[in-house]
Amino acid sequence: LVSAGFPALARLKARGDADSVTSTASLALRVNMLLTLPAAGGLIMLARPIVGLLVEGGNFSSASGDATAHALVGYAFGIPSAGMVMLLSRSCYAIGEVRAPVVAGLWSVAINVGLDLALVKPMAEFGLALATTISTFVNAALLLWAFRARMELPRGRRLLSGLMPPIGLTLLMSGVVWLVDRALAGTLRPGLADELLRTGGGITAGLKPRGRLLELRVGAAVEIWFAERMNKLIRRMILAVALAALALVVRPFDELRRRPPVSEGDRAFAVQEPEDAPRGRL
Repeated sequence: LVSAGFPALARLKARGDADSVTSTASLALRVNMLLTLPAAGGLIMLARPIVGLLVEGGNFSSASGDATAHALVGYAFGIPSAGMVMLLSRSCYAIGEVRAPVVAGLWSVAINVGLDLALVKPMAEFGLALATTISTFVNAALLLWAFRARMELPRGRRLLSGLMPPIGLTLLMSGVVWLVDRALAGTLRPGLADELLRTGGGITAGLKPRGRLLELRVGAAVEIWFAERMNKLIRRMILAVALAALALVVRPFDELRRRPPVSEGDRAFAVQEPEDAPRGRL
């Protein structure tokens, strides 16, 4: 979206077509919401099995996995606003508003640091993630206000419209994913294979409501066309992530299989203590 939207906005601004600049920025923001809202909902509902599948094991204990999942939930709430920041900052640069992104970024950093100090003690790692999410939301709100002021948009002209259906379907998708995940968590045992099944089951359950979400008409046929192709791309990305996770599961067993056997002489040599080794405690 950023790569396609920035040059288009710059060309429209150079032509002096303010209405097209506004409609193009609005289109990019709405498509961003169509993509990031279900992504955030899925990550929030599947945070624990995703962490257990990808990083838990060895010295990374179950308690560490719980803490990482809490942080992932806090960051996932900020995915839509993070996408808005990327789009709006480029939109401001395209229309010649170069001061607003810097000022908004400074305010965002200051708010982030203050909330980190305020939330880290009562909420631990979730507080740090939530502080980043809140500061990102403030950054997006400031950039949205600066873009509207630069383009001199009237009060009735909204850049983000028709968000209630996507939000409603995202909540529906999240509920379906949560129910499937709870059902699988009650039947599966902790382990990489079971975590893979649990994550894959939740993702599969959320694809149907998410597909319905991307079928929503948000203003023009081009949005549906773009959303359908993004849906195909995201499905391929999900498949790639699933294959990568499967490779992570299989690789340790493959390394054990390829490791040459240790002979009796090597084993005796490995445990033999040198004669000049120090005795007792220093």
